[in-house]
Amino acid sequence: MTPLLFATSLAALVSCNGDTGDDTGDPEAPTYYQDIAPILSENCMVCHTEGGMQPGILFDDAETTGILSGAIDHAVSDGQMPPFYAEETDECPNPWGFERDPRLTQEEEDLIAAWAAAGGPVGDADNPATLPPPPSTDLADSDMTVFPAGKWTTSEFGEAQDEFICFSIDPGLTSQEWLEAFQVIPDDLEVVHHVLVGLDTEGTSAGLVDENGTYPCFGGFGADVTATFIGGWIPGASPIEFPTQSALRMTSDSRILLQMHYHLVNEPHEDGTGLAMRFAEDTPVREAYLGLAGNASLQNGDGTGLQPGPNDEGGVAFLIPADVSNHTETMAFKVWDSLPRQTEIFLVANHMHYVGRDMRLWIERGEDSEDPEDACLLHTPQWDFDWQQFYRYDASGGNAPVAYPGDTLWLQCEYDNTVENDGVQRALDEYGLDEPVDVTLGDGSLDEMCIAVLGQVYQVPMVVEDETHSGELDITISSTDFGFDTDCAGPASFQVTGAGELAGLAVCGLDLGTLLVTIEFDLGGTVESDGTASGELTVGVLGLNDNASGSWQGTVDGDTLDITIDIGGTFSGGQVDFSGSASGSETP
Repeated sequence: MTPLLFATSLAALVSCNGDTGDDTGDPEAPTYYQDIAPILSENCMVCHTEGGMQPGILFDDAETTGILSGAIDHAVSDGQMPPFYAEETDECPNPWGFERDPRLTQEEEDLIAAWAAAGGPVGDADNPATLPPPPSTDLADSDMTVFPAGKWTTSEFGEAQDEFICFSIDPGLTSQEWLEAFQVIPDDLEVVHHVLVGLDTEGTSAGLVDENGTYPCFGGFGADVTATFIGGWIPGASPIEFPTQSALRMTSDSRILLQMHYHLVNEPHEDGTGLAMRFAEDTPVREAYLGLAGNASLQNGDGTGLQPGPNDEGGVAFLIPADVSNHTETMAFKVWDSLPRQTEIFLVANHMHYVGRDMRLWIERGEDSEDPEDACLLHTPQWDFDWQQFYRYDASGGNAPVAYPGDTLWLQCEYDNTVENDGVQRALDEYGLDEPVDVTLGDGSLDEMCIAVLGQVYQVPMVVEDETHSGELDITISSTDFGFDTDCAGPASFQVTGAGELAGLAVCGLDLGTLLVTIEFDLGGTVESDGTASGELTVGVLGLNDNASGSWQGTVDGDTLDITIDIGGTFSGGQVDFSGSASGSETP
């Protein structure tokens, strides 16, 4: 729902329900000052504030807010506000939950419903509850904030109520960096509706921009630009941070892309939205991968790709006929078959245009999956092009979907190509058309898409069970056969039992320029009564069957554990040596 439609619906509901905000006299009813204001402050006032997207609907006045109580209850109970379009459905249960889910708790929804039913009581203004601030949207310890070369001047609200352009920003990198977190910095919250963030690693968008760094685009970054979605922003969104010990590679040629959705107002506004970034201090253990799957135009010989649809004529085709509702397009992709190990999915999004109504992404398990149950990643049964969001799982805490080699990714997109769909009418108005037309794949507002965005990291164990010591691995990896001599550092984790048995894990990332190689160390041994320790060690490289093995020596002195490593082995036909140490201190 656009801000204008939300404001209109509020006004309509107020005029219909006739609420006055007067107290009913019910001493048990929730009140604005004691119960409702804290909920609105924390969850709503990032938009409903002066200078925000909804400055005309504020919740800081008790009487006025009481009058709006019925409309607020309707917007919350109907799932319109706060805007969050992922739903847990019978088709798509979500046992993991989403990180930083802005939806109200059931208790908060019940309070608002009871308050609205009582007529929006004001309560005791002299004894108000403490108001929690809206959640912070600042990126901690950012290293760089970049802005476009100039500003975009929006049009006035009139024939169109929305505008779409792309900023291409040169961050001025002189060498490769590892991006571990970022946050959109909106310049003008009154017109910035939402932002899609992309990474143009080849810098191809530089050839499309004007003097202000902008070029026209809709829905994505343009057909002539090779870029990947890496996240997005809506009002109130928190920074996007990649999972523990992972980051996204940014080459020195990389450009930041911001696909801007502006909601137009009565007067033109100037906007120069930017991006704050934080880079990893050291090479991460694993690379964060973000990619797209979808927009299949045909079926492959192995049965993957575009699937037969209900309105196909003369063969499998992506075609949404005019005046047809509930049309589906389904696609299947073997995106994990070439991977050496299972991955954790930390970010997911879906993408359609105006004709879209419902979209679902799920994993069908293969024969080698350790999880027999299919996993639904995302369902947006009330898809809204105006509220495109990126949904995050807690992969750092191990609370995220896992995909295995052999699994299949499925996408199902449902469309309504009739004038009953407000989005279709909106697109027809843009083109000056009176009736729906057949819709195929494309980049325009009267074309369609069916795309999944997946953010993934390899599942790399970094903590032993019942950990007693944690610390660091500091190793030098050298090979005369392959011509490198490189330091490699990362976390180390140990368990030392009362009987003197030791088990340990350590891991680091070896950056070979275009490839980040994850090196894993698996230790076992014993600790003697005098503090000396020894055991066996195996070193593996993610993606290779080869390994190196040997012995290690170490000491335990008080709460400190130190281990010396000096072994070598053959990997892909070449000798590789590992020399250094792993250490740990007792964990609380």
